[in-house]
Amino acid sequence: MNRLRSRRLYRGVVACAARAARVMRDLYAVSGWGTAIVPTPRTFVALCFLCSAAMLSGGCATNAVTGEQDFMLVSSEEEIDAAKQVHKQLLGSPGLYSDDALQAYVERVGRKVAASSDRPEVNYQFFVLNQPEVNALALPNGHIYVTRGLLAFLDSEAELAAVLAHEVAHIAARHSAQLMSSAKVAGTASTVLGVIAGAVVGAATGDYNLAMSSMDAASGISGLAGLQVLSDYSRVHELEADRFGLTYLAHAGYPAQAMTGVFDALQAVEQFEQTQAESSDKASFYHFATHPELKDRIDKVGSIAPAGAPDSAAWQADYRTHIDGMIFEPFDQTAPQENHKDRWVNKEALFRVNLPYGWKIVSSDKEVVVLEKPDDKIRNTLRLLPPQQAGDAASFFAGEPLKAKGVHEIRELQHIYHKVPGYSALAEIDTETGTRPAYVAVLFHPAHTILLIGLPEDPERLEKQRFIFEAQANTTQLLTQEEYDRTRKKRIQTAMVQPGDTYAKLAADARLGKTGESYLRLLNRQYPQGEPDTGRALKLVVIEP
Repeated sequence: MNRLRSRRLYRGVVACAARAARVMRDLYAVSGWGTAIVPTPRTFVALCFLCSAAMLSGGCATNAVTGEQDFMLVSSEEEIDAAKQVHKQLLGSPGLYSDDALQAYVERVGRKVAASSDRPEVNYQFFVLNQPEVNALALPNGHIYVTRGLLAFLDSEAELAAVLAHEVAHIAARHSAQLMSSAKVAGTASTVLGVIAGAVVGAATGDYNLAMSSMDAASGISGLAGLQVLSDYSRVHELEADRFGLTYLAHAGYPAQAMTGVFDALQAVEQFEQTQAESSDKASFYHFATHPELKDRIDKVGSIAPAGAPDSAAWQADYRTHIDGMIFEPFDQTAPQENHKDRWVNKEALFRVNLPYGWKIVSSDKEVVVLEKPDDKIRNTLRLLPPQQAGDAASFFAGEPLKAKGVHEIRELQHIYHKVPGYSALAEIDTETGTRPAYVAVLFHPAHTILLIGLPEDPERLEKQRFIFEAQANTTQLLTQEEYDRTRKKRIQTAMVQPGDTYAKLAADARLGKTGESYLRLLNRQYPQGEPDTGRALKLVVIEP
């Protein structure tokens, strides 16, 4: 028995040493040293021995998924500590999506898959991140995250299970620990190669400073090489997670073909992203350098998964019920109009208010925004009125709704953004605290008439403070319809295709912008061409009223 244990231990040590030698070989092969300093075979063997010793000192472990010997320089405690930090960051930004029912659904599907894994004892937890980008990730402590952006493009519970099974496989195989261990090896190799480079140059030249410079430069080169090797290992891990994720998926009772469906959806999103990037000269953010090409993954999974329909109608209908009403954000568009310290977007109306230093919003609704500048003790009210033809300024201010008295010092305004006609004046108006002197201004825009009323706390300062109100009048902007639509939340909704419906019509009805048609095709697996069939249930995007 002792001899058998010794033989197994010996094989494990040899396997770890071989893995160390492979890492060193790859580092050496891509480091570019062939044109600079060439270590002798004896030196290279010594390097391998040093790195192997570093690995073996950390211990070897049998991979619960593959059954192979993996070197581990990272303990479970280190993995969990790192995961806790990442989890804390994710909770802060982007944060969790605020839909308890959807969170519970993803958790339920995830636990079903995790129970079929090679490490069911791990405390798996599943989260939906409030993020429009298409992504999923796993932390070594069992935490798995999917973004609402990814959920939008999945089409059934089986596909959700396929994504979660892939991430569970990453955790079961301890891929994060392998990558962290490889990173340590890369760092060790970088240091060792740097020392050798310095020794060689120093011996040849006798120049200490040159030797130190060579050491630093060599360490940098081999460090970059290490990153490349880690990138390659990550691709291996992705394919491994696909393969074992398929097994977990099938054991949980889901069709293996669902994983192919996920890859088909991701490939379409990637194709769309690349098309958008080419048309705008921007880099596509979807493709990850550490991931194998989706076509390769589809081919490999397709060679394992049996042919047949990837999903059942029941799984699809149930999944769509759970994502119905989920926020959808087209990720190729510029960010929605947001409020900043120097700008206020009235999301109930169609204008944007500039807020110079010291101004703050008191209240805002569909028709009225009230601002004030406490330091100067002034208040400004902006009101949206139905569009009116530009006419006599004095008559406008004296009529409804202002009913101003004593209108004087009328000035013509030329709005710096819209170039629409407008006027300002000083007048007496009725307020809740009685009749008071005020600054009044009107802008005649085709979409709305904007009325501005400026009130100083000290009436004696009205003329001196007129330029402040004037600046506000000249910089208040009406949003375009497209800008306004971006301020409104959009949500996923399932509906039946009606006769005459096309993706172009549905996108126009929902005011989704130039790429809306493409997004509807992506959501319904008909990108880049194809039209919906009458009577079919479609995932649509609706804009909140």
